[in-house]
Amino acid sequence: MTTSQDMRACSRCGSALPLTAEYFGHTPSGQFRSYCRTCKNRQTSEWQKENKWSDKQKWEKQNAARANAGPPLSDITIDLIRARLGDRCAYCGADLGGGGEREHMTPLDRGGTNAQGNLTLACMPCNRAKGNRTALEYLRYRQARSLPIRLWPAGTAPWENLME
Repeated sequence: MTTSQDMRACSRCGSALPLTAEYFGHTPSGQFRSYCRTCKNRQTSEWQKENKWSDKQKWEKQNAARANAGPPLSDITIDLIRARLGDRCAYCGADLGGGGEREHMTPLDRGGTNAQGNLTLACMPCNRAKGNRTALEYLRYRQARSLPIRLWPAGTAPWENLME
């Protein structure tokens, strides 16, 4: 049974709904949104109707960035990167267990390439949270939120060559 403590009024439509992810979703920080999913979906639909050109431009920009990034690295090169990282996420240090995701420290849409010096491996949560931030921007983001950051001996962090 739901108590009044478990309810929240949507800040947009005023509907009182159970305070669950099903009704309020989550923000990137893991908190519940202040408005319900119905209002969020309505907002998204309205934005998409007003910005139809944005999707086309977005895809054109992404395709151009991919075309200019150069060929993807071979599995052998990725294995070398994995060995250098000790099979751990470059950002939080989580064990990748032979998995992880190829991650561009400078995103393709911000001028990054598929060069070995721009690629590392990250766990899925870090790669998704990083989005199109640079490695340094993402580390500052993690630091500001007191999230764990992998410690590297001086001069060995994969992104240090990007700091010049």
